[in-house]
Amino acid sequence: MLEHRTKLFGRSGKICGDTLQKSFLEWTYAKFEVKRLSQVQHFQCPSCTPSMLAVAVDGNRKLYRFKSQPGYMKTVQRITEATEDLEKLTAELSLQDDQVQQWVSDVQQWTTGTPIQNDLQKTIEGLYLSIKQRKFQLYRQSGGNKRRHKLRKKIVEEKKALEDAITEHNAVVGEADKLPPPNELLAEDNYSWKWECHVKQHWEYMRSVAGKIDHLSSQLSEGITGQSSTEALTERG
Repeated sequence: MLEHRTKLFGRSGKICGDTLQKSFLEWTYAKFEVKRLSQVQHFQCPSCTPSMLAVAVDGNRKLYRFKSQPGYMKTVQRITEATEDLEKLTAELSLQDDQVQQWVSDVQQWTTGTPIQNDLQKTIEGLYLSIKQRKFQLYRQSGGNKRRHKLRKKIVEEKKALEDAITEHNAVVGEADKLPPPNELLAEDNYSWKWECHVKQHWEYMRSVAGKIDHLSSQLSEGITGQSSTEALTERG
């Protein structure tokens, strides 16, 4: 095959397979070295590489689109103004960079700390409803064992999360507001949450107080009207 192509293109002489293979490997290695020196990365975007030989066209196009957006310059201006204000405030208060970083870390710790009670209550309600729904799906599931196994595994995980949330909730509330264990909680179809009962009682109390205020206001209005009528009759008499 190779000798035939050699004769076809007007060359003479026989081709040695070993020599051809060696020359091909040397050529491949030389090509690899050229690409390595040119910093060619086949699986990396040319416009995103940190050491580029030239800026790629798509990178220029992206930068043009970013700068053409109406909110881009406004955002840059706001960032610049906020940075200048921060530098002025730091200079006025004589703050060091380590103090500012410490305050930032403290704020981040506060925001990533334990959730507030309302979030914990929402978590408990969500897990309760999710487990109920998955149990219903498991009961209605008539497919293979793989699907049922996934549902059982998910129920076990959510039960563990519900148990942890209930333990955390019971640790910060009184004895009357504590929740039962997950099994007892899930045994009831429609569980009346303690915090909803408190809200309902508070709403009834506020409604009764509002009724009393309306009654007193009407009595006061009638008294003022009656007094005004009496004074008018006295003046006429």
